Amino acid sequence: MGSAPLRFGLNHTIVITDIHGGKRWWTVRERRRDGYLLEPNDEPGERRFHAADDILEVYLAGRLEYKPFDAAHFDEARRQRMKMAWDAQSPDRQRRALRREVMVKACLKAIRAREPVGSVLQDVPGAVLDENRDRWAEEDRQAARAAFEARRAAGLPIEAGSGPQDTASATAPCARTMSEWIARYLEMGQSVLALVTYDDRKGYRGSHLTPQVEAVMGEFIARALEKGPIRNLAAYHRLLERELKSVGQPVPSRVTFAKKVRAAANRRETLRSQQGQRAADQACRINEYVPDPDWLLQQVEIDHTLANLNVVDDASGVLLGRPWITMIMDRLTRCILGCHISFLPPSWATLSRCIAHALWPKDMTAYPGLDWDQHGKWDWAYTDRGMDFISHAARRSAQLLHFEIASLPGFSPWLKGRIESLFKRFALQAYDYRDGLISWDLKEYDGRKNATVGYAEFRHDIVTWIARDYHPSGHSGLDGRMAPGEFWQSQVDLNFGVAPVDSTGGLRRLLGVSVRRRVSHMGIRVHGLNYNGPGLGAIRDRHGSDLDWYEVRYDPYDLAGVDLLDHVTGEWLTLWCTRPDIANGTTAWQHTFHAQLAGEMARGGVVTEDGLERARAAAQADRDLIIGRGRQGRTKTAQVKLARYLEQGAFLTPIRLFPAPLLPVLPVVTGGTDSGGLITFSQPAPLRLPGSATPVPALVDGSGNPLGGGVPRLTHQGVQAPTITPAQRAAAEVQARLAARRAGRIA
Repeated sequence: MGSAPLRFGLNHTIVITDIHGGKRWWTVRERRRDGYLLEPNDEPGERRFHAADDILEVYLAGRLEYKPFDAAHFDEARRQRMKMAWDAQSPDRQRRALRREVMVKACLKAIRAREPVGSVLQDVPGAVLDENRDRWAEEDRQAARAAFEARRAAGLPIEAGSGPQDTASATAPCARTMSEWIARYLEMGQSVLALVTYDDRKGYRGSHLTPQVEAVMGEFIARALEKGPIRNLAAYHRLLERELKSVGQPVPSRVTFAKKVRAAANRRETLRSQQGQRAADQACRINEYVPDPDWLLQQVEIDHTLANLNVVDDASGVLLGRPWITMIMDRLTRCILGCHISFLPPSWATLSRCIAHALWPKDMTAYPGLDWDQHGKWDWAYTDRGMDFISHAARRSAQLLHFEIASLPGFSPWLKGRIESLFKRFALQAYDYRDGLISWDLKEYDGRKNATVGYAEFRHDIVTWIARDYHPSGHSGLDGRMAPGEFWQSQVDLNFGVAPVDSTGGLRRLLGVSVRRRVSHMGIRVHGLNYNGPGLGAIRDRHGSDLDWYEVRYDPYDLAGVDLLDHVTGEWLTLWCTRPDIANGTTAWQHTFHAQLAGEMARGGVVTEDGLERARAAAQADRDLIIGRGRQGRTKTAQVKLARYLEQGAFLTPIRLFPAPLLPVLPVVTGGTDSGGLITFSQPAPLRLPGSATPVPALVDGSGNPLGGGVPRLTHQGVQAPTITPAQRAAAEVQARLAARRAGRIA
């Protein structure tokens, strides 16, 4: 099986870029089993069939942009239909929609000014309502008088409360409602039709029973349920009728009584009366927060777990420790969409890699005979309240990728019971039998001393378990113990594919760490490094001395470049570090370690960029020294630092994304045996500075081998230290005595 086909909505817009850079807008007119009928906007009426496989290849080549609603390229006929749909709305609905549009535009203006999204959604609607309350109230009064005169002139009866709403007593919408309005407004190309609601069609949904009848019937049903389930509704209804007549109250119908019984006699109440409150909460509380999904990729669960297995370096046998595992699972089919392995603690850096691994198709050419074709964009992501899930970077990426994050209550793992069960099954089947396991029962067994599983072997075993053992095997949570992979394929066929990522710009812009910076005469500063580019001069000339805040996104696994969003023009600018010898291939964790080390070497002085370069050379020398010494005289602190220093954010399997993602390295596992596989890394792409005609090569040694900025070259023999240039070797020799003291202190 290949990658899942893409799913588009009818009358949605697709922008396809040809090999020469020209763009053409297409409208989806008809969905077929093996493709779509698309109509070019510049040739109305000329429908052409495009196979699903061809559309997928264009999408993977980075030449397809999905715009569900692109009003700028509508033909005249569709604009007229939209105008007719707007004119068909009642004046009251039009007024409400226009007022919602005022609130939405005010919120979007504040968000684009880089105000916190949470405070904007809470404060701006109330401020807009207070500012326009008097004017809107006067408009409502005039509309009510006009409606009254029109109905009286026509001889129609005047209904109480049939006029427009009272704006003077109206309340501002909540943050959740504003978020939904903004999403609909942007999805429909900023059309006011997206904000039209039909609340006036809703009937009375309250109870028609008197409070006395509600109280008596509630007590009667509660007493009956304490004895067990109510099976004979007719008999109990006669008993209720006798009790209500004794107190002089009207008797509800048997249908109303049956509805009340079904509402009260649910599973939770039955379990509470039979097994207690705790058992009822654990068994049924999940349905209060997480409703069951109705379609494919409607809901996913995301979580981290710390592996109970110690892994070692494949070449030297140096203990690296217990890696963190991040997984994303589709709640409907129980399929694993993406996975990431890292020695860094849970953070947005590790979570973003897992999200990217789940969104785009995976390259499984290194695993002959195995398929992992689960991918696609979801609607809701259910998470706990970890800092990585509620961070600004996570919320901003969710906004760019158009999905919502639902933060469940803390300390409630049963609310994500499906992925928790997956972690337990994964631990028992994948590595529970391996040497180096953390044992809580056998105190005499030391998993750190007995660890033999290599890091490359561990990653290879995880991919093999997911693609060969988990997806094709029956799952007890699915009907008839259907396999997750089989259920996924049936849902893909039923839903005509999966939703594509309707945003472009690469991984750094979509999933990078988001910070706010101002533009100075030296560019911008991120992690103490200067970044500059040709587009920053125009921004300074536009604002002068009154500089604004701009959103900057960077890859935490490669500080070579950053992307800046010009919120005035809506364009992204790529900026490069002015000291590529320090930033190229350097992760944020490595840079922080280099900065701390440079502070120690400066002995209280100012940390300069030259000091960072010397600290980087010294840290690489220390890394080689620790690897060379093996497990002799090593502490857990040194092991943790070494594992995190070697971490480069490599994907578990390469993803099929073009243009190539702005990442330092991509892993390619080529082994096919259970004992361990050959793992290699592609070299970092040459750095192209703005305005340069040819790419600037990476740092090289005397033999022309790229250094990669401290990135270890992994081969079938394991980690090999990168070659050090003569200048770096001289700097390391100058600091040899200080490095020796520091290595002794760490070890």
